[in-house]
Amino acid sequence: MAASESLDLIITGCQSSEGQNGQTPFLLAEMLGWPCFTQVERFTLDALFITLEQRTEHGLRCCRVRLPAVIAVRQCGEVALPVPGMRQRMAAGKAEIIRKTVAAEMPAMQCLQLARAEQRRGATLIDGQTGSRKSSKAMAGLFTPKDAAMNIAIVTINQENAAIASWLAAQDFSGCTLAHWQIEPQPVVAEQVLDALVEQWQRTPADVVLFPPGTFGDELSTRLAWRLHGASICQVTSLDIPTVSVRKSHWGNALTATLQTEKRPLCLSLARQAGAAKNATLPSGMQQLNIVPGALPDWLVSTEDLKNVTRDPLAEARRVLVVGQGGEADNQEIAMLAEKLGAEVGYSRARVMNGGVDAEKVIGISGHLLAPEVCIVVGASGAAALMAGVRNSKFVVAINHDASAAVFSQADVGVVDDWKVVLEALVTNIHADCQ
Repeated sequence: MAASESLDLIITGCQSSEGQNGQTPFLLAEMLGWPCFTQVERFTLDALFITLEQRTEHGLRCCRVRLPAVIAVRQCGEVALPVPGMRQRMAAGKAEIIRKTVAAEMPAMQCLQLARAEQRRGATLIDGQTGSRKSSKAMAGLFTPKDAAMNIAIVTINQENAAIASWLAAQDFSGCTLAHWQIEPQPVVAEQVLDALVEQWQRTPADVVLFPPGTFGDELSTRLAWRLHGASICQVTSLDIPTVSVRKSHWGNALTATLQTEKRPLCLSLARQAGAAKNATLPSGMQQLNIVPGALPDWLVSTEDLKNVTRDPLAEARRVLVVGQGGEADNQEIAMLAEKLGAEVGYSRARVMNGGVDAEKVIGISGHLLAPEVCIVVGASGAAALMAGVRNSKFVVAINHDASAAVFSQADVGVVDDWKVVLEALVTNIHADCQ
């Protein structure tokens, strides 16, 4: 369709909390042979070029790119999507929709199981009476194991090994042959290393190619699988070697999907995890192969770093206050209460979209994944997408006026009341204890 319509630019969204796989822009770029940029915060068009600002794991950068291109916009900055009003809905209803009929194909990926995400907590409700603890059942599948030994290639980028090493330590790779493909230095765009990754796989084939968490890992796993006629799954939480099946969160973290495919290689990227060991190291004795990025492609006219990442205080906070509802009028009071509690403040995506707070303070699957000692969640129903951001907290307190709110099944202690009243009382009690 892009060729027949003479398109120069395709704009997509990023992964949503409703369960999209996040691979659409990468696959489009591979099919069309176009460059791809994700996490785009703002862009301008100038004749045959696009100038865009892109959020990376290391900061914000500005790139000038020769069209055509595929971009995926980020849910913040000038491209943030507010809740549409009636006028916008009516205008959208009049827009032309082009429908294309595609040939039905058998999916390469099979979903073996969909299970409710395991809830590890059950709050004791404090509303004048003490309720019983709640817990949910974990489901496990039984699959036919494979007998053949498996070759696994572990890809790291610029010696940033901690996240993938921490994940590997929790898996059982006994009987597997592990190889380490080290990409260094950090490439600017995926095109600098994709051809080299293809050549490396052709020289030393692997059944599974494992990439680190993050958007760049998602892109490399998706595009490499396409070039090698394999399969890719992004943001996996575990890999079962005997069945060659993987698990990943689905539908805003409400469900856990178990997926399996016969296609090889199986290219995987890891899901981001809070609380990963910072000093974790890769297993010893692996064969290490170095991959050096090639020259920048001709279509990348220029690139400039605008802002380096500074680690958000939320990431290191011992106490966190997560706010699910409210508006700009509450901001000053929330900040004051958080300061008195010695806590950093984070927000649900719904609260951020109401305006008045920093979009970089979003908690959940599309924002921060935290592991504080104490997390207080107020005014939140307990949506899985939000609670994924605090599930690794040591102690969770939930405050909500609705005793049936799902958030209580994911907290250690629950208070049924107006959250402002409870926080004010908590501040008073803390100060009294300190005197």
